[in-house]
Amino acid sequence: MKSLRKILSSLILLVLVLILIFSHNAVGIFLISFKKIATSFFESCEKSEVFKVIEIENNRLKLELSALREEKIKSSLSQYRKARVYSRYPFNDRARLIIDLGLRDGIKEGMPIVLMPGVILGKVIEVKKNQSEVITLFDPEWRSSVAIGLLRAKALLKGGKEPKLELIPRDIQLKEGDDVLNISPELPMNFSLGSLNNLSEAPHEVWRTADLETNYNPEIIEEVLVVFDFP
Repeated sequence: MKSLRKILSSLILLVLVLILIFSHNAVGIFLISFKKIATSFFESCEKSEVFKVIEIENNRLKLELSALREEKIKSSLSQYRKARVYSRYPFNDRARLIIDLGLRDGIKEGMPIVLMPGVILGKVIEVKKNQSEVITLFDPEWRSSVAIGLLRAKALLKGGKEPKLELIPRDIQLKEGDDVLNISPELPMNFSLGSLNNLSEAPHEVWRTADLETNYNPEIIEEVLVVFDFP
């Protein structure tokens, strides 16, 4: 009888020990899981706050950049004044143009004429009270120095109905479509004149030649911009 009680007591004690062990493990697992969940929660909150700060700063920088761009555009546009081109129908001559601005508008000889900011069309050569004459790069008398492509190969632009690029060095690699930029001091530096086309590669020639391709039709120009702050 005593032995039975002893056995029962041992079993009860073992059960209690097991309960305590499993309860302790369960509590430990719970605490560990709770700690992970809490840590993850606070980290996500911190990240969320950081992301909010970054987003606010990013939006602020975007607004500042947009304001700077608008200011630059306004500043750039203030350099120009729009002029209308007289029609010469039915004898439209695209070599020279007559614009409706003159002495009374502050026009002076030599002022550059552009189709749009950065794109050269010609320059003023004669000014009257209410009108001015403009020579364009399509005039046979046009001559200007240019730089071609990324390597800025120097060449001569000769005007005409089909403007030509001459005296192009043979030792500089160029390709069709390279930009042709102005480097003549009487016109704004690095303004575009067009692009390289039909580059000659005849081996017996000392210099190469090419055509100047423009991306507009000079026969239908109705408005131009006069550059007022040059030089």
